[in-house]
Amino acid sequence: MVRTVWLYESRPELGWSGGDAGVSNHQIVQTLQQHPKLRDFVAVGEQVGTATGMIKSAAAAASYLVTQASSRDLTPWFDGIIEGTGLVKSDPRLLFRRVMFNHTRKPAGQPLRRRETREHVTLHLKAFNAWTTDIQLTGAQLKYTPREPVPPIHTH
Repeated sequence: MVRTVWLYESRPELGWSGGDAGVSNHQIVQTLQQHPKLRDFVAVGEQVGTATGMIKSAAAAASYLVTQASSRDLTPWFDGIIEGTGLVKSDPRLLFRRVMFNHTRKPAGQPLRRRETREHVTLHLKAFNAWTTDIQLTGAQLKYTPREPVPPIHTH
């Protein structure tokens, strides 16, 4: 979770696995010192991860990042992605849930897709940005391209 926050802040345009993903213990400790409230998001990550199929550490990191960036009450965002109750078809929260569920389902005869932190964080932030700016998304718009930078968080 701390590693993901460091990678988001330091390397949003690079891969988060392999050679580009090295994060030292010093960088981890420093990041946790800069973001002490990150610890409070372990439970949120558990809830979002369980509800959507997101990698739990990615869910916690993304939840922390959007909360830090936004000054508004994000309870409706979290309720929507965790519960999914009463969401209309064009709601980015519902679309995010569907995309994540599809990632965790194994089509007959197909190997299960490898889950990647960078992909999950990117999809979470894209859906959040659409929700916070009242933009409706389609399934074709909420997708991940491996070489794209992780998006900045919109705060209005």
